[in-house]
Amino acid sequence: MSSDQAIGSGTRRVIELALALGCFAIATSEFALVGLMSNLAQELGFTFQQVGQLVSSYAVGVVVGAPAMVLLGAAWPRRKAMLVLLLLCIAGNGAFALCSGYWELMAARFVAGLPHGAFFGMASVVAASFAAPNERARAISRVMAGVTLAILIGTPFAAWFGEVAHWRAVYWSITALGVAACVALALVLPAQSGRAGPSARQEFRAFNIPAVWLALAVAAIGFIGTFAVFSFLAPVLQHVARGPSAAMPLLLALFGLGAFLGNLVGGWGYDRLNKTAIVLSLSFNLVALLAFPFLAQTVPLLGLGMFLVGATVALSPILQAHLIEAAPAAANLAASSNHAAFNIANALGPWLGGLAIGQGLGLVAPAYVGVAAAACALALCVQGIGFGQAGNRFRSRKVS
Repeated sequence: MSSDQAIGSGTRRVIELALALGCFAIATSEFALVGLMSNLAQELGFTFQQVGQLVSSYAVGVVVGAPAMVLLGAAWPRRKAMLVLLLLCIAGNGAFALCSGYWELMAARFVAGLPHGAFFGMASVVAASFAAPNERARAISRVMAGVTLAILIGTPFAAWFGEVAHWRAVYWSITALGVAACVALALVLPAQSGRAGPSARQEFRAFNIPAVWLALAVAAIGFIGTFAVFSFLAPVLQHVARGPSAAMPLLLALFGLGAFLGNLVGGWGYDRLNKTAIVLSLSFNLVALLAFPFLAQTVPLLGLGMFLVGATVALSPILQAHLIEAAPAAANLAASSNHAAFNIANALGPWLGGLAIGQGLGLVAPAYVGVAAAACALALCVQGIGFGQAGNRFRSRKVS
């Protein structure tokens, strides 16, 4: 047993809670803007396309920051690196709450996105390092529950709070959450988890293997449908289900509930089934997205559809645990790059979904884009099924 694993279960849960709080703050920053698009557009005179580009700016920050932040901080103790990442998140969200100019807001969103993937990746590695080998995916899913709770609670609350207060008040609240997470981690994260990792060169060398790149490709392709459907929920509610806009927070909450439960099931499944869980999760993605256009015709069934699409998040902890196991000497970079891959899907999903809608295929067409993407990811996964073998060999190893 490693020194990390030697701590008591109660202390592990406290650490996981602090890590989850950081994940909650960062993820709420990302998703809150979806429910505040109308508020920003109306107050600042932006088009919806311009507000959508603020979402894209954050995603670009994630894609750039996930590997860059890890490699730049490779020589730092992990505890210090995570605190610096949270401070960067605080700065980005605080600036967003202050600014009014379009390019200033774009820059603030980019800065807020930079620590996203690196923090989530390091949080997953820290959680796994404290867990027994057959419990690591569940430990990761408990920390990543902060992300799904941000979807379940943070995003609907932000949409409501933006209406009754102001969108700036939402982002000041998110900034305060970041401060609270930073203080909590500084107080509870033990010194032994703060040791420095491999050098940037060593980490990249260990990262640059086919198993890692294949898993990242599966993430980038497999989540396209989730983000495509999520991004066009408002027009589907209005024009397909013909429901009131007041139903939007409930639909977001159902999506979040599906994501929360899917995340926990995904961690549980990987601890028991290893690479088979990846195939099963992608198969579920395909079925859920195929069903969505038929469920989108009425508001109650649309709620069920959003719950099922939310549950496709089960793939997230599965791939996160697999990447840490496949490249233990590059755990920080591999786990962080997983979130960069998700945000590639976050950029591709709305874009491809919008292209499908623009071709006259209807507002539910993004779901069919997702079906095609999930099928491609599943085929890629089955074709390269050996990429799970590294994880099987790893289960007796220690996460560095």
